[in-house]
Amino acid sequence: MCGILAKINSSIALTENDLNSIRHRGPDAQQIWSRNRNYLGHVRLSIVDLSPAGNQPFHNENDTIHLVCNGEIYNSFDLRNILIAKGHRFISNSDNEVILHGYEEWGVSIVEKLIGMFAFVIWDENEQQVLAARDHVGIKPLYYRLANNEFSASSELQAISKNSDTVNVEAVGYYLGLGYVPSPMSWYKNCFKVNPGHYITWSTEKGLKETCYWQAPTEISNTRIPFHELFHTVLEDHLMADVPIGVFLSAGLDSTTITVGLKELGYKTEALTIGFPDSAKNEALIAEETAKYLGFPNSVSNLVSNDVFDLLKKSHQIYDEPQGYSALLTMIEVSELAAKKYKVILSGDGGDEVFGGYNWYKDIGLNYSSKNRYKLNRLLYQLTGSSKFLNAGYFESVSDLHRHAWRLFPRFLPEQIRTILGIKFDDEMLLSPLKKHFVEGLPLKRALQRVDLMTFCADSINPKVDRASMAVAMEVRVPFLDKRMIEYGISLPMIPEFEKNPKQVLRNYLTGKVPDKVLNQPKQGFSAQMFDKTIFNGMRASLKMKPHQKYNDAQIWMLYNLNAYFDIS
Repeated sequence: MCGILAKINSSIALTENDLNSIRHRGPDAQQIWSRNRNYLGHVRLSIVDLSPAGNQPFHNENDTIHLVCNGEIYNSFDLRNILIAKGHRFISNSDNEVILHGYEEWGVSIVEKLIGMFAFVIWDENEQQVLAARDHVGIKPLYYRLANNEFSASSELQAISKNSDTVNVEAVGYYLGLGYVPSPMSWYKNCFKVNPGHYITWSTEKGLKETCYWQAPTEISNTRIPFHELFHTVLEDHLMADVPIGVFLSAGLDSTTITVGLKELGYKTEALTIGFPDSAKNEALIAEETAKYLGFPNSVSNLVSNDVFDLLKKSHQIYDEPQGYSALLTMIEVSELAAKKYKVILSGDGGDEVFGGYNWYKDIGLNYSSKNRYKLNRLLYQLTGSSKFLNAGYFESVSDLHRHAWRLFPRFLPEQIRTILGIKFDDEMLLSPLKKHFVEGLPLKRALQRVDLMTFCADSINPKVDRASMAVAMEVRVPFLDKRMIEYGISLPMIPEFEKNPKQVLRNYLTGKVPDKVLNQPKQGFSAQMFDKTIFNGMRASLKMKPHQKYNDAQIWMLYNLNAYFDIS
């Protein structure tokens, strides 16, 4: 895993100092290639082929096609054999090198052949064209900037943003309403994310074009293979490494499934856990019991309320854009724990989206009868400015997506966002990132899983994991977000066997393999559990809030973090 930085047709050279801004992502090697105003930079975290031969950029046999990549290609062995049979010569055992030769052989369609997590940039001197691609659900980040006919791209926003860049106020609105900045938007007006499952091409002659090469299932499939067969195949692929691999373990079904899978594959490692000794919901106790039951050693890092403000300050330095979820703090802490021993960790992220585990999938599809009342309340709020007319219950009653958005992130309503920021911001705008992934033909639960996968997961969960882990030079792999698992889970028929409990597929797999209390444990999530009134009072004081400013604790968290990012910007 690595960090990449590209500058094409640039009047300013890419320097070692530029690469230092993403050096934390790859401290093992650092290289820059340049030719005719075109530059590719790479910082390397050595995981597959630890020799200097695996350093990037990679170049083809006649030195006309050049690649920098951040990621892992799990089907690289098969692709490599095909390409060797076609006459391609490899200089390393790196899985990333198959992208270069694959592009040389198949052009942009190489993207459709890849299984893995990746973000890469290719500069093709023959075509004078950039190809920049991001994996299926955006596990790996890829930002780009286009200005004055110059193209730049990087793993992190701060590597390509300029001091003169203007904060995108619409992005701030989405942060307040959804808890994240949705793709392709970024925190700055003239910087963008490559959408998950998309690639872009750019040249000075043809300009920019974005193409979707993959999308999550849009219909139910009755073709089934046993879950354990697919899962074991995917999990074994994710063990591709020349370094040891650890595993994150909580009391939840997802991380427990990954850990049980490792045991069944005979892979011996260590489980790492975050504990909250001051909380009644301390998952570490069950995680420790599970690890012992499975025969895995377990390391626990305990978090207490005194850590919150230090972790918040650290999060503002690590994350490109503000996040509305406190789980980023625990992610920072568990990453720091893991990075003391490991370069690679397996995590259960994605299980809730792929197998329908979130609590907000319960009681969906109810009747909606208060739409007119909501319109009236909105009008009264606009006329009077009184917040007493704002009622989330009416907002939820408008449509399935209204209900879903509010259940997922109950923070600021569109009217409040419009008042706070002084911009146009309505329901249609708030819901548009969700709506473009909502498929009417799918059963409602599967349709909402699909929405969450391509929005909440891609733009909040994945950045949370990537930035926290790569800040300490550690790669996190997420088997449940492998495209094969996604295509399996999102297309599952809605039959009682799979729907009687959340993530019944995983429960069936785990039954008899872990303590019963794991299967009966209420869902808690990975959020920080050490918040108390002292924390929120400190935030209110920092924001210098007046008594009449009636914000709840969740909103205070949002505004506190937002204020920090405006200070940074």
